[in-house]
Amino acid sequence: MNANDLKRLAGRAETESRSRTAAEALPDAAAADGLLDVAVGTLSSPIGELFVVVTGRGLAAVAFEGDDYRDALLERVSRQISPRILPSPKGTDAWRRELDEYFASGRTGFELPVDRRLIHGIASDVLRQTSKIPFGEVSTYGTIAKEIGHP
Repeated sequence: MNANDLKRLAGRAETESRSRTAAEALPDAAAADGLLDVAVGTLSSPIGELFVVVTGRGLAAVAFEGDDYRDALLERVSRQISPRILPSPKGTDAWRRELDEYFASGRTGFELPVDRRLIHGIASDVLRQTSKIPFGEVSTYGTIAKEIGHP
């Protein structure tokens, strides 16, 4: 390898470093300019890697991480909420922290808002009813169905 080759390699490394820095700064800059509508991030949990979707209204989705499902979810978010989606640790941090606390048995309820725009029809009724079940208590599908008027 000669001196020119070394200069080219050093130049590529510097360009890649600047690109990484710019990419890492993009979500914060987009949020500061009001251009980040949907922040996404991941969370390690006792039940597996989770994918977290957060909007300005609140937590829009928590799903198992997986390329096929994640891509389908992001397509749905893009159509129903906004195509302005970026990975943003800062934008998902508060929700990931509450979920971490829950999985560590340090939290029995959630304080942050939920964005329910992706939930429609009977699923919305089921979620509304199941959210009334106190921590540590259980119900049955039949009871929930009866309570929402779909026995």
